[in-house]
Amino acid sequence: LILMDNGSDDGTIDYLNHIPYPKKRIIASPQNIGLDFLLAHITPDMLGRYVVKICNDVIVTPRWLDNLFACLNSDEKIGLVTPMFSNAMGLQGINLCSAGADYAAVQAAGEEYNHSDPRKWQERLILVDPLAFYRKEALLAAGFPIFDVAYLHGNESDLAFRIRRNGYKIILAGDTWVQHDHDYAQPNEGRQSSGLGISANDPNYAINTFSNRWDGVKLFDDVYNFWSNYCKSMPISEGLNLFRILGIDVKCGQPILDIKNYLRQGGKTDVLCYAFTQEERYMPDLRTVCGPENAYCDREEFFRDYFPAEIFDCVVIDRPINQYKEPIKVYRDVLACLKKGGILLLSLLNTQTYVDFLSMAVDKGTASNISAVYLPVERFASAIINDVEILNVFSQIDTLEPQELLMHALDGLCKPEQHQELVTRMLSKKYIFMLKKKQKG
Repeated sequence: LILMDNGSDDGTIDYLNHIPYPKKRIIASPQNIGLDFLLAHITPDMLGRYVVKICNDVIVTPRWLDNLFACLNSDEKIGLVTPMFSNAMGLQGINLCSAGADYAAVQAAGEEYNHSDPRKWQERLILVDPLAFYRKEALLAAGFPIFDVAYLHGNESDLAFRIRRNGYKIILAGDTWVQHDHDYAQPNEGRQSSGLGISANDPNYAINTFSNRWDGVKLFDDVYNFWSNYCKSMPISEGLNLFRILGIDVKCGQPILDIKNYLRQGGKTDVLCYAFTQEERYMPDLRTVCGPENAYCDREEFFRDYFPAEIFDCVVIDRPINQYKEPIKVYRDVLACLKKGGILLLSLLNTQTYVDFLSMAVDKGTASNISAVYLPVERFASAIINDVEILNVFSQIDTLEPQELLMHALDGLCKPEQHQELVTRMLSKKYIFMLKKKQKG
C-alpha cells in the first residue's frame, strides 16, 4: 500500500501515519507540486503483480475491482484497464451521480451499473486514469520513472502510449463505473507551479511536451478523433464470420477501434483491421491497432496498389474527402475495395461556412483559411448516388454562437422561412456520410 500526500495542511499526514496496515509506504511533499512528481518515486521493487492507482477524488463502487480484474485477465496482452467515471474527458464519462452526491447514492448507482459484460469493453489509444488497473509487466515494459515529471499533468497519455507501443492493449471497461468528484473546467485548482517557471495550469505545456516526445503526434487532435457516435446506426451483416475494417488517414487509428468496439458490442469479435496513411508519424500507432503487416504508408495516388477489389466489409476515411487532391477519384478507388453491401464512412468539409459569409456580408472577422476542394454537399451526393445507398448524413456543428448575427445578416437576402436552413448549413463544420455499396453488377 503506497500512500501519497501532496502538500496537505489539514492533518492528512497524521491520518496516513495511523492507518493500521503493516506493509505501507508514505511518499509526501511539503507543497503541492503535482501528482506526477510523487508518482515518479515509485520503483520496480514497490510493484506487486498488479498495480491499482486511485486518486483521492475517486469513490469506488460495488464490484469495481472484480470487474476490472476480469477484464485485465481476459487477455495477457491487456496492460491497462480503467472504468467509466462520473466526470471525465475522452468519452469516458457517464454521469450517474452529480458531483458531491452522498455516499449512499453513489453506491446505489454503482450497484445497479457494475455488472461484468465483455461486450462493453472498448480498446482505446489513451485513457484518463483517476483510477487505473495495470499489469506489472506492462509498467516494466513502459520503463521508469513510470510517470514522467516533464508533463506536470497529462502524464497518463504518455504512459498509455508507452504501454501500447510496447505491445500491450489499453481497455476502457464500459461495464464498470466509479464516482470522480473533480471539475475538469478547473483541472489543477490549488496546484502551485513546478518551481521551473512553468504554470501547472498551462494546457499547452503538456500538449507540446507530448508532441515533442512522440514525433509530432498531437495529444488530442490525433487520438480523440472519435467516430463512435456515427457507428451506432451502422448495419451489421449477420452471416459474416470474419469482418475486415480499413481505416484511411485515420491518424493514430481511433476510428478503426471505434468500429471494432461497436462490432464487439454486437457480439462480433472475429475482426481484422487494416490502415492506410499518408503520414509516417502515425505508423507506429497504426501498427499497434492493426498489426505490423496490415498498416501501410504511401501517397493517395498509390492506394489501389495495396488492396484487392471487394475485400473490406467497412471502410472509414477520417480525412475529409474534399481535402484530397482528387476527391472523386479517391472515393472510387476506395469503393472498389469495398464488398457489395459494405459500409463506407466518410466526411465532407463544408466550404460554405458562416466565416466567409460574415466576412463578406457584414465585415465581421476574416475569411477562413480552409484548404479543401470546393464540393457542395448536393454535388457530392449526386456524384455518388449511382454507386451507393445513402444511409445517413450527419451535420457536425461546433458552435451556435453566430446564429443571431447570421439571422440578421440574411434579412433582405432571402425569405424568412429559409433563414434557419441556411444558418444551419453555414454553421456546419462538416458532413458525415454513412454509405452502403449497392449490390448491382
